[in-house]
Amino acid sequence: LDLEVMEEKLRSMAAFFANRPQKLRPHFKTPKTPEVARRQLEAGAIGITASKLGEVEVLSRAGLGPILLANQIVGAKKIERLFALPPKPEIIVAVESELNVRELEQGARRAGRTIDVIIEVDTGMHRCGTATPEETIALARRISEGPLRYRGIMGYEGHAVLVPDKEQRERIAREALTELSRHVEALRRAGFAPEIVSASGTGTYD
Repeated sequence: LDLEVMEEKLRSMAAFFANRPQKLRPHFKTPKTPEVARRQLEAGAIGITASKLGEVEVLSRAGLGPILLANQIVGAKKIERLFALPPKPEIIVAVESELNVRELEQGARRAGRTIDVIIEVDTGMHRCGTATPEETIALARRISEGPLRYRGIMGYEGHAVLVPDKEQRERIAREALTELSRHVEALRRAGFAPEIVSASGTGTYD
C-alpha cells in the first residue's frame, strides 16, 4: 500500500464533497480494511457503503458506520446473521421486491427489532431494482405497513462507471440520474419523500 497516494486520494475526495449538498459514503469493497474506513470517516464521510454481509460484519465489529448495505440480503440464514449484529453502528439495507421485504420483516419479528431500508431502483444497469416509479411507490407503501423503516432510494449507474470516454460516461451517468430523479419526484408526490437518495461510483462521482 502506498500510504501517501492513499492519503492524497482520501483528502481529494473529502475536499470535493466538503461544500456540496451531496455527501460521501465511500465503498468498503475495494480496501476491505477498517483502518481505511476509519480515516475516510475522520475526513468527513457520512458513512460507509458495503456490498455484502461479511463486509458489514467486519465494519460492525470495528464500530464503524453508519453502514449502507447496497445489496439485498435474502434467505433466512443471512437475515439471521444481519439481525444478530448490534444496533450500533446503524445499518441500512437495500430492498427491491415484496418478497425481499417480507423476509426481512420475518427476520425483524424473530429478532424483536427493526432495521432501516432503502429501495433500489434500476437506473439502466438491469441487474436489480424496481423498474418503474409505480413499482417503487408500491414498495414504499408496503414497507410503511410493517416493522421496517423506509429511508429512501438508491440507484447505481454501474454500466457507466468504467466507460473510458469521459463524455460518453457522463452522458450515461446523467441518463441514470435522470431516471432516479423520476422515482424521487414520484415518491414525493405520493407522500414518501426519500430522506436518502444514494447514487454514483468512483467513475461517476463528479
